[in-house]
Amino acid sequence: MKQPTLHSLKHLSLLMLGVCLIGWPSSTMGQLQIAEFQSENLNTLDDEQFNSEDWVEIRNMGDAKVNLEGWFLTDDPNNLGKWEFPSLEVNADDEIVIFASEKNRHTQLTIFQRSNPIKPTHTNFKLDNDGEYLALVRPDEVTIEHVYDVAPVQIGDRSYGVGSDGEIGYFSEPTPGIPNGVAGVIGPHIVDVTNVTGRPNLDEDSEMVITATVNETAHPIAKVTLFHRFDFRSESSTTMQDDGQAPDKEAGDGIYTATFGFASIFGSQVDKGGMIRWRVESEDDQGNTLRLPLFHDEDDADEYFGTVAQDPSTADSKLQIVHWFVENPNGADTRNGARGSVMFNDEFYDNILVDLHGQSTSNRGNFPQGSWDFDFNSGNRSLEGRRTTGEGCEHSYQLG
Repeated sequence: MKQPTLHSLKHLSLLMLGVCLIGWPSSTMGQLQIAEFQSENLNTLDDEQFNSEDWVEIRNMGDAKVNLEGWFLTDDPNNLGKWEFPSLEVNADDEIVIFASEKNRHTQLTIFQRSNPIKPTHTNFKLDNDGEYLALVRPDEVTIEHVYDVAPVQIGDRSYGVGSDGEIGYFSEPTPGIPNGVAGVIGPHIVDVTNVTGRPNLDEDSEMVITATVNETAHPIAKVTLFHRFDFRSESSTTMQDDGQAPDKEAGDGIYTATFGFASIFGSQVDKGGMIRWRVESEDDQGNTLRLPLFHDEDDADEYFGTVAQDPSTADSKLQIVHWFVENPNGADTRNGARGSVMFNDEFYDNILVDLHGQSTSNRGNFPQGSWDFDFNSGNRSLEGRRTTGEGCEHSYQLG
């Protein structure tokens, strides 16, 4: 098999044989509050088994001690009694931290653990990185003490909650078990951006319709913008509308809509088998912004949603196909690597790191076969594991 040529825009179709609505309280905040929580705990806090589990901090803002026995914590508005607290005391003007790990257990507290705000106590549910309901419920299993109606998308090793100034937002430096600092203000909360759209057929499809649900946070929504890119060309943008005019379906429902075409007066903007990416940015009337994907870490986060246009030349293949795009192919042939994008099993993975794998690969004179490591971002590492081409193919790929 002939070695593929690497161009400035590298797109290998590899035939492989083996291969925020901010959580504004919907009820009056009581004596206790969910002061802070984290659902993508990478390196912030370990539980008693040294696992990095989700965690929730409960703060007592009153002047009297409260025992949480019989109270409830839930992520389901239809099941307010989902998880019941054991006997845990929260001193006045103090906080405790429990783990939302799904382990559902509470061990007898040692003397040290009674004084330590971090408790070996675990709920029967985990938190959702994509944002969800979270509520602290009184023992009557009806009265909601504090609630995040729809907590926003969570960010790795960032937490979310109530700042020292009363504002709700993200914390770049989580503080489990101690008072919070000032939370970062973000723009209108974005959820449900069109992601899995199917692969467009350029012979039949002329445009892509993108929707996003956007909710007001601290300030009114000023605008919502869709940005899109073809391959590694410059971004283009268009204003998304919620006015009921086509392609938007209903005015004022919070679902913003925009389209972008695959061709312009200058001709086709994307080839068959080409990469199509997009992101959404919201802004309130105070200039606070939020984007999705969040792209909070340029070295470990997706920058765009995306897909790949159908390629008729591979439509009848019996083999699994990986579409790999990299702007700097020479960089991918080094130990430092280069960022790129991959489409595999109809799932799109953006801004992943691809670098040279193995000693033999670095010596192409003696070993012409190529091999690369594909390092996926946090949360997208289900593809980890080696996939190697079969006999007669000249490329192997180390995924993860």
